[in-house]
Amino acid sequence: LKAKIVEFCDCLDQSDRIFLIGAYYPLSIAEEFQTDMNTFGKKVEHYQSFDKTLKFNEKDMLIFISATGRSLGYFMASKTEQNPQAAKSLLITQNKQYLNPESKVSDFTLVLPGRYDGININYQIMKVFDLLRLSYYQRYFM
Repeated sequence: LKAKIVEFCDCLDQSDRIFLIGAYYPLSIAEEFQTDMNTFGKKVEHYQSFDKTLKFNEKDMLIFISATGRSLGYFMASKTEQNPQAAKSLLITQNKQYLNPESKVSDFTLVLPGRYDGININYQIMKVFDLLRLSYYQRYFM
């Protein structure tokens, strides 16, 4: 996990914009990550589906939070006019299926232990975002 976090931090650093995508509650868990990354000079925001003018590019990073991972496939298929395939992406999920090369839907995948359990995955999401923001700080600000 540590190697993946370091690799992902490098991608975060190279990104101009970072978008958090998922259900409301998991996104609220990412608030501290968003606040700290904005303080570090990285533009992090929640994706807003009503903004039809938004176009993604190769300097963007999309972070999907989905216990099952299904919302990522739906997002990529339904938002083609916004060009999400151009951006780098991370899927945080509990679905091991997305580790299989034939099921790959994102550049990076973090599979958390468990089986779609709301309390456990919420705690794990919080820990992943803590690791990301602390690792980013240590790597680029210390």
